[in-house]
Amino acid sequence: MSARIAPSPSARSLLLWLALHAAPVLAQNQVWVVDDQAGPGVDFTSIQAAVDASADRDTVLVKDGSFAETVFITNRGLTLIADLGANVVIQGGLRIYGTQASQPILLRGLRVPGTSIANPYGLVVHLAAGAVWVEDCVLHGSASLGGPGLGAAVSDSAGVTFVRCELRGGSGLGKGNPPPGGSGLSSNGPVHVFDSDVRGGDVPAFTGVFFFGTTSSGGAGVQLNGGALFASGTVIVGGTGSSGYAHPLFGCIGGGPGGAGIAGVGPGTSAVLVGTAPQGGSGGPAFGACAQGLAGAPTWLVGGGVTALFGSAHSAQFTAPIREGQAIAGTLHGAPGEFAVLAIAPTLHSGTLLLQLSGVALLGGPISVLGMGQVPASGVIAVTGTAAPLTGGNEGATIATQPAFIDPLALTAALGAPASLTLLKAGL
Repeated sequence: MSARIAPSPSARSLLLWLALHAAPVLAQNQVWVVDDQAGPGVDFTSIQAAVDASADRDTVLVKDGSFAETVFITNRGLTLIADLGANVVIQGGLRIYGTQASQPILLRGLRVPGTSIANPYGLVVHLAAGAVWVEDCVLHGSASLGGPGLGAAVSDSAGVTFVRCELRGGSGLGKGNPPPGGSGLSSNGPVHVFDSDVRGGDVPAFTGVFFFGTTSSGGAGVQLNGGALFASGTVIVGGTGSSGYAHPLFGCIGGGPGGAGIAGVGPGTSAVLVGTAPQGGSGGPAFGACAQGLAGAPTWLVGGGVTALFGSAHSAQFTAPIREGQAIAGTLHGAPGEFAVLAIAPTLHSGTLLLQLSGVALLGGPISVLGMGQVPASGVIAVTGTAAPLTGGNEGATIATQPAFIDPLALTAALGAPASLTLLKAGL
């Protein structure tokens, strides 16, 4: 990957405008507009129909609404994004299957409420060879007859990145033997979580006589099955265990254990943490003389280990989507006195862990690097500008950005959380 470095700007807004205007963007053939109500300018009233119509590098723009469907994205790379300020609810969750390395996917601004018994997982990613970025999303697992759903489940994929997301494990239905809580996030490969809130599901409330006097644990915040987690600035908490109760045959049954913050089994299982302190879930509440359950462990890894890196979380954030000619509004978050740079690229990347930079490199090439100056006492650098016109008949484009921060005293550098910026034609 090549990179070019621009000098530190005296006017950040002008330099960023020029960079966005000149940078090679991820050319996208078309923008498909979805609304749950038909009307002028609306291409589809179903997100799935828009995805099915899309080609690689297209954008699916979703207006405010609730959609009673499960959305499947297979063998294509696209941007699926809620319009600015829109509340987009997908009742049946999201599924990404079988993408190629050249087919990156961005999901942004979507909510899965965890209310579908038939489709209990918020997000499933399987056999995704291309990068998957998930920003500003709410992904809840739901209760299910077959057991608890998961907030997000990742398997056999190159790398999935979550930024500013809320992930919640589901629960069982509370009938018969108490089922355990579901994990907020489960993976057998690399996952990267920034500035997010990840929690295991709680064991459901007691609703009848349990068959064999058993207890169950809360769900793990993150469950790794040979997977590798990088977490920065993230809350990770296990779920609450089953409540204590008095069984007519087995007597006093204490509460179940809380779920681990991070649980893992298998060779290669690892967790690298920056500004992240996992917490075990609470033990299930006592019932009279039936004792409260044990609290879950903050981390419980078999066959792997946890590395906590020194330093604080760093990040970038951009308001999106925006139209041609509209204002660009973004922020970089670092420690006062550090010097910041912002990398901009036309493609998302599945991620390369760089321990020496306390982060994960998440941009594909070619990369432009912009000097953004010194972080002030507030810890925030404002990034402003104007969105340039799209060219070549493209209706939309997504740009990937990632900041880095240099400490001039310690002579160290750290990568921050990435951020996408989606640009649309005026009038969409």
